[in-house]
Amino acid sequence: IIVLVLVPVIGLIGLYAEVLNLTLGKVLTLRQEASIRKQVDLPVANVQRQLGNERADALAFLARPSQDHLHALAKQGSATDLAISNFGAAVQRALASGPPPKERGAFLTWQADLNNVRGLRGSVLKRTVSKIQAARSYSAILEGGDNVLNQAILPVLNGPLGIQALDLLAMTKASQALGEESDLISADLLAGSFPSADMTLISQLALLHHELVGQTLPDLDPALRGNFASAIPRSAASRLGSLEAIITAGPIQASQVTLSDWTTAETAYRNGFRSALLKSTKTLAQQANSQAGQLVVDLLIIAGIGLLAILAAIIVGIV
Repeated sequence: IIVLVLVPVIGLIGLYAEVLNLTLGKVLTLRQEASIRKQVDLPVANVQRQLGNERADALAFLARPSQDHLHALAKQGSATDLAISNFGAAVQRALASGPPPKERGAFLTWQADLNNVRGLRGSVLKRTVSKIQAARSYSAILEGGDNVLNQAILPVLNGPLGIQALDLLAMTKASQALGEESDLISADLLAGSFPSADMTLISQLALLHHELVGQTLPDLDPALRGNFASAIPRSAASRLGSLEAIITAGPIQASQVTLSDWTTAETAYRNGFRSALLKSTKTLAQQANSQAGQLVVDLLIIAGIGLLAILAAIIVGIV
C-alpha cells in the first residue's frame, strides 16, 4: 500500500517541482532583465540626446564658422563626453549582472562606436568633413543606441507589451529622423545655400519620419496613441508639413523659409512628440510592472494548487 501511495505522489511532486521551477525561473529572469534595463536605459537616452545636440552644433559650425558656434560645440562636446562616460559605467554594472549574449554584444558594440565621437568632433573642428557627412556620421552613432534599448527591452516584455515596446522604438526612430532633418535644414539656412546632396537627404528623412509615424501610430494601443494626439499641437504639425513641402520643392523655394519660422514650427512639433514618447514609455513601464506582479501571483497559485494536489493524493492513498 505504501508503494502504491508513494509512486504517484513522488511523480506528482516531481511534476510540481518542475512547473514551479519553470515559473520561478521566469520571474527571476524578468527581475534580472528589468534590473539591467533600469541600469542602461537612462544613460543610453542621455547619450542619444547629447549626440543629437552635438550634431546640431557641429552642423551650425560647419555652416557658419564663428567663435560663438565654436564655443557652443566645445561646451556641448564636454556634455557628450560626460554622458558617454556615464554610459560606460552603466555598461560595466550591467555586464556584472550577466546579460544574455545578444544584449552583452549590443552594449559592447555601441560602447566601441562611441569611442569614435571625439575623432568625429575633431574632423568637424578641422572642417575636413561636409555638413552632410557630419550629419550622417553623428546619426549613425546615435542610432546605435536603439539596438541597445531593443535588446534590453525584448527579454523583459513579451506578447502585446513587447509589440507595443517595439512600436514605441519605431516612433523614436521617427523622432530621430526628424532631428537629423531639422539640423541639416537649420545648417543650410544658416549657410544660405541648399546643396543638392543635402536636399536629397532632407527629402529622404522627411519621408522616413512621416512613413514611420503613419505606419506605427495606428497600431499603438489607444491610450498610447492618444498621448501623441494630445501632446502634438495640430497647428505645429500642419505648419511643419507646409514648411517641409516648401523646402523639399527646391533650393529656390527653400531659401524663402526663414530660420526662425522653421525653428518655431519644428520645436513645437518635436517637443510634443518627445512628451508623448516619454508619457507612453512610462505607461508601458507601469504595465510591465503589472505583468511582473501577475507572474508572482501565478507562481503563488501554482505553489498552492500543487501542494493541495500532493496532500490530496496522500490522503486518498492512505484512506
